[in-house]
Amino acid sequence: MYCPNCNSEVLTEVKTVSETYPVKGEEITITAKVRCCKNCGQDIWDEELDEQNLLDAFAIYRQRHGLLQADEIRRIREKYGLSQVAFAKVLGLGDKTIARYENGSIADMAQNNLIELMKQPSNFRELLQKNRDKISKQDYENAMNNLETLRVKVTFSYTTDSNMVYNLRPNSPNSPEFWGDRYYA
Repeated sequence: MYCPNCNSEVLTEVKTVSETYPVKGEEITITAKVRCCKNCGQDIWDEELDEQNLLDAFAIYRQRHGLLQADEIRRIREKYGLSQVAFAKVLGLGDKTIARYENGSIADMAQNNLIELMKQPSNFRELLQKNRDKISKQDYENAMNNLETLRVKVTFSYTTDSNMVYNLRPNSPNSPEFWGDRYYA
């Protein structure tokens, strides 16, 4: 890499240092990775490392303030099988909003709370039905199919002493969550 201090191409190494970043008016200290010149020891700007350091500071800020992490937002969206744009439209957000949050930007508390409510399929279904005209028919059908796999299936059987036993299981064996709107098998 080029070292501006040595004014030449040099060998570099990555060191771990403590750095403090201002995030929304708050000082966040992280263990950062910094590229250094092996000749003079000066820091050399490395876009990839600097971007990751900033994302690490944002993650700590979100954790301190109880905000969803980028990967949590992605998992919520993917649970319903929607693109970032379609998910944003269902929530009434701008087209690029979810993409920014999934790439590490920090959501404000109101938008964070809205996305967090979407963890519950019944909440998502309500907004999906309300905003179905804002997304394609294919996206709507895809989301409804994904919602169907999250439903609880209730089966029942009788024991030898005539007691009824209820069994709850998801429609899909891979479904991690249960929600309302039961139906009986």
